[in-house]
Amino acid sequence: MIAGSQVLAAMITPAMFYAGLACAAIPIVIHLISRRRFRRVRWAATQFLLEANRQNRRRIRIEELILLALRCLTMLLIGMVLARIFVRPQAFAGLLGSRAGTDYVVVLDDSFSMGLADVDSRASTQDTIIFDRALTAVERLLGWLHEECPSDSLAILVTSRPEQTVVAETNLGRLDPVGFSRTWRERKPSSRRADLPEAFAAVRQLLDASRSAGAVIYLVSDFQRIDWLAGELTEAIGTADSPLAPLAGWDRADRSLKVVLVDVGSETTDNLAVTGVESRQAQAVAGIGTRLIARVTNFGRSESRACTMQVFVGEVGQPAVTVPAIPAGQSIEVPVEVIFPQVGSAPLTIELQADALPADNRRFCVVPVAKSIRVLLVNGEPSSDPYQDEAFLLSVALRPQGPQFSGNEIAAINEEELEQTDLASFHVVILANVGRVTENAAARLESYVASGGGLAVFLGDQVDVEAYNRVLFRDGTGLLPGRLSEPVAAPNESPGFRVGEMNTSHPALRPFANLMPRCFDGALVWAHFPVAIAPAPATQPSTTNPAQTAVTLLQLDDVDKSPLILQKDHQAGHVWLITSSADKEWNNLPDHPVFVVFAMEMTQHLARRPAQKAMQLVGQPVTLPLDPGRYQPTATVRTPAYPGEPALSVHAEPDTASGGMTIRWVDTEQPGFYQIDLTGQSGGHAVEPMAVNLDSTESNLRRLRRDELQQAVAAWPVEYVRAEELTHGSAAVTRKELWPALLILLVVTLMTEQLLACWFGANRQWSALFGRHGA
Repeated sequence: MIAGSQVLAAMITPAMFYAGLACAAIPIVIHLISRRRFRRVRWAATQFLLEANRQNRRRIRIEELILLALRCLTMLLIGMVLARIFVRPQAFAGLLGSRAGTDYVVVLDDSFSMGLADVDSRASTQDTIIFDRALTAVERLLGWLHEECPSDSLAILVTSRPEQTVVAETNLGRLDPVGFSRTWRERKPSSRRADLPEAFAAVRQLLDASRSAGAVIYLVSDFQRIDWLAGELTEAIGTADSPLAPLAGWDRADRSLKVVLVDVGSETTDNLAVTGVESRQAQAVAGIGTRLIARVTNFGRSESRACTMQVFVGEVGQPAVTVPAIPAGQSIEVPVEVIFPQVGSAPLTIELQADALPADNRRFCVVPVAKSIRVLLVNGEPSSDPYQDEAFLLSVALRPQGPQFSGNEIAAINEEELEQTDLASFHVVILANVGRVTENAAARLESYVASGGGLAVFLGDQVDVEAYNRVLFRDGTGLLPGRLSEPVAAPNESPGFRVGEMNTSHPALRPFANLMPRCFDGALVWAHFPVAIAPAPATQPSTTNPAQTAVTLLQLDDVDKSPLILQKDHQAGHVWLITSSADKEWNNLPDHPVFVVFAMEMTQHLARRPAQKAMQLVGQPVTLPLDPGRYQPTATVRTPAYPGEPALSVHAEPDTASGGMTIRWVDTEQPGFYQIDLTGQSGGHAVEPMAVNLDSTESNLRRLRRDELQQAVAAWPVEYVRAEELTHGSAAVTRKELWPALLILLVVTLMTEQLLACWFGANRQWSALFGRHGA
């Protein structure tokens, strides 16, 4: 039975109804056959019977028709019972306008973890990823609601953009299921993580705008633990801490609320992801190998297998890197060495071998590449004889002669020129046996280091201890990590102090970890300055960056374990103090190959780091400061989908924080590089890539078990179902089957037919008996 587009009644097995309808004709056929004409033979004995029958014929015909109708009804009722006819009370009530509607809201988790390849045996062969299973579940749910609740409303949201309603239909009966399925199957997982509180806040806004008598919310998700719990589950989540918190207080006495958690997740939770990329060097140099580390995390419950990792500079591949097996739940740092071919902002991509969740196998970053590391070498004891010159051997170590470029450019000056030299253009400043540093020069050095520059101080026989302590140490508030004492020489009977323990956990000295102690075999120090390391100041103004205590990087093997190299951080920069000389006057370190390695590692660690471009997450805007004096205010942006998506123009806008102009791009729904093409005022072009990555917290696929999930939402009106069980048993809620009543009617009909048949037969016998007596 259909009213408009609403199906009010139907049958589960209609074939049985039609069979019963056909069987209802059987009694009629039998009745007609029994009335076939026979040849009549009249004889005297039957005349009395015929006369009696003629008198009762009208009554008998009515009795036979009643019995015939009851027998036909019996056959029809048998078919109706077997057909399991049902009605939809909600449809009748909606048709009559006597029922307030129910809002059905479907929240689909389309986070990138839903792109996990589905190896669960329960999945159908068409659903290759769990997102496909989620689409199937929503599609099946929509078809069921279209049939069962045609007068109710429906809204579908996705967690990536909950503020945008995917489907909004005030009357489910008007929805075209075929057209919906055609467009629904085109959906793909987003690149965002699931933000359930934001999604349910959007649901609350929809419900507040409605006047329905109740709401049923379906959350279709893989139910990752990270989305529901910050730690281990010890008790039910409080109302305020639950992702369902925005729904609190909506259900009242006059309206009901029900949340159905539809689990489409897979029990396969093994996943390997690249969660970070960092440079081990302060400044990458074009044409020189740059050391980086890729952080790889095993989010699974078992040890991963060894695999390979590809490295790309732009579109050019680098040699593959082997990733060893990683214990469950652990992260490792995989060393990567890359050669950047040219100066500028280099896009770098790290990509793991494909696994069940390929979305998080890639990580993007932009590495600023310089032409060289510019080193200012302040020579405190220059000489025409190179081997008597304080800085000659150090400069050779930093910039060896030959066809292979070391990556360092050296500018040497005398100590008198320090006050007039522009320090901002250098990555590192090295003082080599400089006798005195004026207060003006010290102030300029402090400003330079505070802004991120690196300073190395080699001592020697020209150093004025009192001046250094007064100007550079300043009772612990200056640049030096400690107070100097008068130099100490090795005893005459000793060949010198040997090199002792090295702090190989320090980033600058990690390359020496596998070389100690052999790399310093034969190295001797004949004189050095003792240093009393200064503690951090007890009080510091809250507006300043507090000074840090010194860290000893390398010790001498003497009785006092005197420091040979110390480091102190001064705001954004680092200071190294080497307590011996840079030449061979106080030590023989320049005679050993390790001296070259040490000099290179020192400059790489101390060098001023370039302004880093923030690696934004998907959905976060990318911004690029614009110099109006160099570039025009309009730029072109190419997304990672280019050339599939056209390049778009964007205009610079004022930045209230910096007071300058900024290029701002907000549509970052895809991970990868967003290329911003700037046009110079003179007509040239510059391309600045900006990296956008996935939120790696979504890579943790650990799921809440059913009992944990039910415990976590115990304070809410929640029902848990698996996707394949979504509409099973729901018909009992919206359908009213009539077979119990029909079965009772069938029994009553059979009993009535039997009673009437007996009664009618008895009446005929009594009528015949009285007829004979009357005759």
